[in-house]
Amino acid sequence: RHYSVAACGHSSQTGFRLSTASAPVLRGLRVISHAPPADWVAAHRSVWARKASLRKVYTYWFGVLRDACVQNAPIVELGCGPGFFKEMYPEVVATDVAPSPYADRVVDAAALPFGDGEVGTIVFVDVFHHLPRPQQFLREAARTLRPGGRLVMLEPWMGLAGRLLFRYVHHEDCD
Repeated sequence: RHYSVAACGHSSQTGFRLSTASAPVLRGLRVISHAPPADWVAAHRSVWARKASLRKVYTYWFGVLRDACVQNAPIVELGCGPGFFKEMYPEVVATDVAPSPYADRVVDAAALPFGDGEVGTIVFVDVFHHLPRPQQFLREAARTLRPGGRLVMLEPWMGLAGRLLFRYVHHEDCD
């Protein structure tokens, strides 16, 4: 398991608020896992199946992301979660921090298992803000991307509307 360690109630690096009631303890420090539980993936797949409007919105954005990828070069999806991007684009190498039926490989974003210049594009949706060591990931992306390679992402907007959505509707804490 991959953990972000924080000694207080909030990690400024990840933006997650730690719950003292549910967080495991490691040498007296509270930690959180960045791997979603299996029921999270099942819940997202269930919502996806029920909501045509959600599928329509993400289908549009997945197309925008795919169009931004380097053509005729390997595409790696970081944080595939429920696997929707790969379902649309089966040529993508889907990765996640935890094993799942939707991940081709289990990877740590701070130590990517790809060779220097092996990847054309690293693509991800709603993942960057979860990375416990974003600077190390960016170094790894620079190492593994070929010259002219791309890092293509879609991240939540945290203006007023985004803050309200994430605070009162979304399953993750938001400050």
